[in-house]
Amino acid sequence: MSNYTDVAEWAEAGRALVASNSKNKWDIAEWLLTAERCGFDSKYRLAANILNFAIGTCREYARVARAFPEPSRRIDKVCFGHHQAVAALPETEQERLLALASENKLSVSKLRAEVRKVNRSADNARDAILIPPGVFRVIYADPPWHYRPDDSTFRRGDGAAADHYSTMPLDEICGMQLPRLA
Repeated sequence: MSNYTDVAEWAEAGRALVASNSKNKWDIAEWLLTAERCGFDSKYRLAANILNFAIGTCREYARVARAFPEPSRRIDKVCFGHHQAVAALPETEQERLLALASENKLSVSKLRAEVRKVNRSADNARDAILIPPGVFRVIYADPPWHYRPDDSTFRRGDGAAADHYSTMPLDEICGMQLPRLA
């Protein structure tokens, strides 16, 4: 994609992209990113109108293109959604997981599960804390409860903890061996 001298020229290029019936998400993402490179403000509202997308979708496409600015880093054997799934990870993890997805023909859903494993591992390492010495009268804990869709407490949107960190079933939580601090 080229650099545009003004927003009108950029918008016209977007309209031409739509008219070409391009279904290539990378072409759309690159076009969105050129607006940032050219320093145009308020690009997402205009882009959403041109593409007939939600503003958030435009931002997401640009985020993925930002994570993979060089086309040589994009893996042709997997789709845009695979790249989207790993976009927030460091480059080395992006490359490793995209190669894994390509070699094993992983679906986007299975790749997201691999991303969650990477995130859990990083969270566990980052969240490891040292317990200060001494005796305490109260220990406040919020264990990593595991919610199942058949629980009466489950509603859509609840129980998504497993998307962010490792969870444990109740019997494992009850069986945790805690140090004698209280």
